[in-house]
Amino acid sequence: METISFRRRKLPHWRVANRSYFVTIRLHGTIPAKVICELKDKLEKMKSGDQNSLLEYQRWQFRRIEDILDNCSGNKDFLNLPDIAEMIFAELDQLENESCWRIPATVLMPNHVHLLCVGETANISLDKFFKSFKGRTAVKANKILGRKGSPFWAEEFFDHWCRNSQKEESVKRYILNNPVKAGLVSKAEDWPWIRLSRTGFNPSTELKSTVGLKPDILNQPSE
Repeated sequence: METISFRRRKLPHWRVANRSYFVTIRLHGTIPAKVICELKDKLEKMKSGDQNSLLEYQRWQFRRIEDILDNCSGNKDFLNLPDIAEMIFAELDQLENESCWRIPATVLMPNHVHLLCVGETANISLDKFFKSFKGRTAVKANKILGRKGSPFWAEEFFDHWCRNSQKEESVKRYILNNPVKAGLVSKAEDWPWIRLSRTGFNPSTELKSTVGLKPDILNQPSE
């Protein structure tokens, strides 16, 4: 395993060569300011900790943010608009071709997106991929919404690298199950904004043993 970089801003980020990542991006203004302060304060306290402590922080942070995004009524739901959702998928397709990042599974939730990003053939970094993606989609989304220059995406994104193929499969199932977990639909195949690039991957079949389970990201041991 070759670690390319590790950095901390509001969130910790590990970069490992030729690996896969579970990525969550969210709309601007979807997390209350007091929660952002809570995240920053806790990260500041963890900065001098070891890798295990930072992994625990990452798990806690994921649960905290996911609960807010899934349960915040009246929150921004721009990603549920068909014109915006279709535009986002089109931009992902184009960036996949340009960057050689593979995106085997994606779900658009009303105010956030979960993606599995596989970088074994990528020709740009994950950070550059999402900088380009967020910039391009923000301009187009604001045009659809009749806005100009308004922030669309939150600045930071959450990412967690997958240590092996089993973790990748767990992430795929979590992505597929997310609309069910959030109470938006009773079956994954009823949610219109799921994209799978692997032929024969059946949401109904794959989710039979996953409903109600926590993703491995929350319980993954350090190595």
